[in-house]
Amino acid sequence: CALPIFGICVFWGAATVGSLTTVGYHPFDDSISEIAAREANRAPLMIGGFILLAIAIAALARMLSLDTTAAGDERLVPRILLGAAVAALGAAVFRCEYDCPSMFKGDLMNFIHGVFLLACYLALLAAMLLTWRALRDKPRERIWRTITLVAIVITVPLMIATGVMLPDTEFVGLTERLFLLAETGWLALAALRLA
Repeated sequence: CALPIFGICVFWGAATVGSLTTVGYHPFDDSISEIAAREANRAPLMIGGFILLAIAIAALARMLSLDTTAAGDERLVPRILLGAAVAALGAAVFRCEYDCPSMFKGDLMNFIHGVFLLACYLALLAAMLLTWRALRDKPRERIWRTITLVAIVITVPLMIATGVMLPDTEFVGLTERLFLLAETGWLALAALRLA
């Protein structure tokens, strides 16, 4: 339980410190990836944050794979989370240019970074959706199912909003942070649930 929560906390700590100390960075208007961008002065900090997030997701996937009470769709969740962990690691390795233009602008690294981020975000959402669906017939899991639904309801519109905003749009950083907070909060609560 400790490793997933630790990794998530380090990720958010790196994002917070990086957003306060990266030259020219504005947390509400710039994506978290810009802290780890190739020319960013705090790139090593955020790269470490992405790597620890990947480790946290993989550790949670391992914890869930050991859950003997999982059935049906729940058994797919660890595999999906493992895919999210690989994607988060890919986003750390393939970093965007300084201003992180759209994945369809800039060089090949921007595109690869964008693909990895999108894969990570969608895999985390898929894990939440499968968990919610799998718990529909388990009355004892009503609270966890409700928490999962709330995380989904927060994530989906904010993820869509972030996706349709141009990288230089005001508040793109805020919408990204809010849906990532919902996704990583759900991951932390999933780890605590298994403790």
